[in-house]
Amino acid sequence: MISALITFLVYAFVIGLLLWLLQFVLANFPIVEPFRRIIWVVAVVIAVLVMIVLLLDIFGGGNMGLPRLR
Repeated sequence: MISALITFLVYAFVIGLLLWLLQFVLANFPIVEPFRRIIWVVAVVIAVLVMIVLLLDIFGGGNMGLPRLR
């Protein structure tokens, strides 16, 4: 169970880092406002879905085949 927790924390850190990087890029490059918001919402929805799939995989709700630290 410890390896599952470490895997979850690594995934959460990487997803958070990617979201921060996307937010940085969206703030520093000129993109029209509706598209900027759409890109951000889609990225957050994808990140939340990945975290839900990871939690389901950890707790046995599905076998999605996500790589784990062993």
